[in-house]
Formats: sequence, structure tokens, C-alpha cells
Amino acid sequence: MRDNQIDIQELSDITASISHFQQLANHFPQLNTSTELKEFTQALLDKYKVDSWYKLPFENWDSINLHVVSQMWGGGSLGWSGGMSTCAMTNAYTVIIENNKIGFAAIYWHGKLAYLTRMDEKYYDYVAKHNYKMPSQKSAITELTLIHTGTR
Repeated sequence: MRDNQIDIQELSDITASISHFQQLANHFPQLNTSTELKEFTQALLDKYKVDSWYKLPFENWDSINLHVVSQMWGGGSLGWSGGMSTCAMTNAYTVIIENNKIGFAAIYWHGKLAYLTRMDEKYYDYVAKHNYKMPSQKSAITELTLIHTGTR
């Protein structure tokens, strides 16, 4: 994107990512039944001394940092795991929505949730080293502390 132009695909990806993130507050604990998600959710309930996700102070949900990063991927699948794709180098935008108050980041590719990760020491070390160019789903398993992995 040139400085004086708006890339419609970038704008669409950002808007879709933010829209999904806002809806995520309503169904976060139901994303999956992974141990990581259950532990993360329980830690929040304990922190705020409540017994239900829906009793958490949701004004914390909208306190975000937004990062949009152009990433070059080694194939058409971007960072998604599994499936078939082209072998061509592909440039795509990654949208990272960080919620410092709750302590997680949502990573989106083309407006779809790729994964949720804790904003822990591993996360901060990774983004400092790679300037917010986030790992693929497969690499994120070892590079970050994942809470949830999305599907294409």
C-alpha cells in the first residue's frame, strides 16, 4: 500500500478482525474445551473474584492495542496449518489485537481468527524479536503460549 492510498483488502481485513474480536467477548469460554482455554478462563475468574465469565468487567474487553503487519509467507496458505495451497510467496496482512487488561492477543489472517495467545514473557520476547510478524499456527505451538487455535 502506498502512503496516499487505502488498500481495500487491508481495510476489509481490519474491520472483519475487529468485528470478530468484539463478538468474542460473548462466547470466549465456548471456543473449545482445551485445557489451556479452561485454565486461562479460570485464572480470570479468580483474578476478578467472580464465578461466571459473564460477570467479568467487560469494559476491559475494549481496551486494546491494534497492530497491522504485512507478512511474507512461503505459500498461499499463509500461516494456516493443514490443507493444500500454492507454492508461491504470498504477502498478506496480519492483524494483531492485544488486550493488556485481560492478558491475551488475538491473531487474524484475512479477517479470520488464526489463534489466541497469552501475552506472557514468550509473547513479548517473540514480538520484540520479530517486530510483530507472527508465527504460523504450527510454529506458534512452540513459540507462544496458545489458548485457542482457529480454523480456516
